[in-house]
Amino acid sequence: MKPAFSLFCLYLRHTFWKVLLLLLAAGAVEWGLFTARWRALPYTPTLAEAYTHSLLPLGWVLAGVFGVLCLLLATATLARGKGQPGYTLHRLPLSRGQVLLGQGLWNTLAFLLFWGSQALAFLGMGWSFGQGGGFLNPQTLPTAVWQVPLFHAFLPLGGPLQWAGNLALAGGLGFTAAAFTQALHRGKGTFAFPTLALCALVCLGSAPLSFLAAGGCLVWGLRQALRQEAPDRDDDNHRKEASPHAPAETP
Repeated sequence: MKPAFSLFCLYLRHTFWKVLLLLLAAGAVEWGLFTARWRALPYTPTLAEAYTHSLLPLGWVLAGVFGVLCLLLATATLARGKGQPGYTLHRLPLSRGQVLLGQGLWNTLAFLLFWGSQALAFLGMGWSFGQGGGFLNPQTLPTAVWQVPLFHAFLPLGGPLQWAGNLALAGGLGFTAAAFTQALHRGKGTFAFPTLALCALVCLGSAPLSFLAAGGCLVWGLRQALRQEAPDRDDDNHRKEASPHAPAETP
């Protein structure tokens, strides 16, 4: 249990605060863009019109934040050298499968945090719209959610299948990112994670496409990772470097 806890702390220490800072900064930038865009209009728009008028810059910011998040998670434990996450990871007595499972779960939580933070950011924009003089009542926000596709993708009211599709995308992204990191540790490549990350930008608003992309890329990525599950000479060399006082193997 202690190695598994150490693995969790490793990801927490090297990625959690970066992810949190990224999401907070994204929310602040999105709020600023939304407020500036709707206040620049010569009339007071409805909430749906205010969202629609800000859709292009918000979409670019969201895509950029998503790309940076993917990069942070995929390269979280690559740095090596004493005190670096890659060095600590190789010292832990865990199999590749256990490392992949632990990182996959953490990555999934990070993508769910991204999803939730964006939903909260959109809700916060609606609240600030009302505080700034826009018309807002109990029906305004649900109506805007249905009228703006990007908003509805992150907050699919009345769409249980889309909630499930978003969860499938988060899990697929999380575990294919973990498989991608495993491949990078061994100097090998896999295109499952980059492919799914690109598909996610298209599939987010469609439950069937979300399931198809997440399922296909997840099977592809995990299959490649499991094919390389047997330890190789590189792993043995890394462990020997990480534990220089370990007794030599006898022939």
